[in-house]
Amino acid sequence: MSNVDNLVHLPSAQVQTGFVLGTVYQNIRGYPIYVAIRFKSSVVGDNEVVVYSDSIAVPAAVVGIYRYAVVANLAETTVTFIVLPRYYYTASVTVGSMEIIGWTEWR
Repeated sequence: MSNVDNLVHLPSAQVQTGFVLGTVYQNIRGYPIYVAIRFKSSVVGDNEVVVYSDSIAVPAAVVGIYRYAVVANLAETTVTFIVLPRYYYTASVTVGSMEIIGWTEWR
């Protein structure tokens, strides 16, 4: 694969199982991957998810902070981000109580 191919790589695989909040994952490919995580919460109040991605094994660079409030019953949100080649990433719930209802990597 040439450097030009790396710039225009289109995903050819989709992975949806086995992901856990707070676990660090690495993009071992030579091209970026696209990640989408769906959350839901039934606890009324504020919720926050922070996504980190970095070239080090304990990612510290914040690439996204997603906040939303549950006002009644149930709320869902999806966070999306790109992970650079050979970078690590993780997502954590920092405020509130949420659970994963979907986690997909397009590789």
